[in-house]
Amino acid sequence: MTTADLQITDRVREILTQEGPAAFFTSGVNGFHLVATWNSQIQVLSENRLAVPAFRYYKTEENLKHSDRFQMIVASREIRKKYGRGGGYRLSGRIHFETSGAAYDLIKGKFDRARAALVLEVERSEELT
Repeated sequence: MTTADLQITDRVREILTQEGPAAFFTSGVNGFHLVATWNSQIQVLSENRLAVPAFRYYKTEENLKHSDRFQMIVASREIRKKYGRGGGYRLSGRIHFETSGAAYDLIKGKFDRARAALVLEVERSEELT
């Protein structure tokens, strides 16, 4: 894996240490569906994989029968930039639910009410300006 393949950069990891909402959407036969979680609930699995506890997300699960693509915004006002504060990233890629395996075990161990791990395979990371 090269540096260009790293979608979960140090900057994205830094944002995830700051509390704030993280919103993502999927697309189904009835259009887009937007949901949210907290930065603190997002678990970094690898350089291009994240996991989120799925407490509900039934519409998201239904949408995945139509398309496994997602886009997500992670941001924080507390991140320092060259010219002030605040920063964020738009992450995009593929998404799926896991109800067994390492990602599920990690999520279930931290969030016992989670019914599944929502695993996000990040293919692209774009800094927001």
